[in-house]
Amino acid sequence: MSETECTTYMTDKVGPLPFCPGCGHHLVIKALDKAMVKLQLDPQNVVIVTDIGCIGLSDRYFTTNAFHGLHGRSITYACGLKLARPELTVIALKGDGGCGIGGTHLLNVARRNIGITVLVVGSSADYVSKFARCQGEYHALVLLAAGGLMLMASTGELISIYVSLELASISLYALVAFLKDKKSSEAGLKYLILGAIS
Repeated sequence: MSETECTTYMTDKVGPLPFCPGCGHHLVIKALDKAMVKLQLDPQNVVIVTDIGCIGLSDRYFTTNAFHGLHGRSITYACGLKLARPELTVIALKGDGGCGIGGTHLLNVARRNIGITVLVVGSSADYVSKFARCQGEYHALVLLAAGGLMLMASTGELISIYVSLELASISLYALVAFLKDKKSSEAGLKYLILGAIS
């Protein structure tokens, strides 16, 4: 690393951040920059891996190395980079759409624990803000579902797998029926019945 202290890892040569006004991605990217400044990482040994989507536009705003790949696959590329070059600091940025497509990659990397940093950025704040009746329950349900899936990935006991599956499933049933309109309620009920039968 060079003798001078880095004060930022971001560059303004490509223009302002491309996110919509009010989007939380601004905050995440700036927090990532602050964290790297605090750690004083060597930019030559840092790789930010992204995929397609809003958060995938972030890699070009950093002075580090970058890898931009297919939707939902940023974690797989990050794993490959870390296994090939263990000395690198590898940071994978993944959006909520990428988690939907490549969600199993998130579980597998949590189980392997090979030393990469994964930031999952949910862009649902704007979605939830459109509904006045939504308080904190939406975010609580998302966190419970994610917690159940993470517990499932990390456990090896049958009873823990069952409990974590139920925790994730019940939260997901509620999320499917979250809007409380006719279609959402019907979808939630069908999902609950399908889960009970299987």
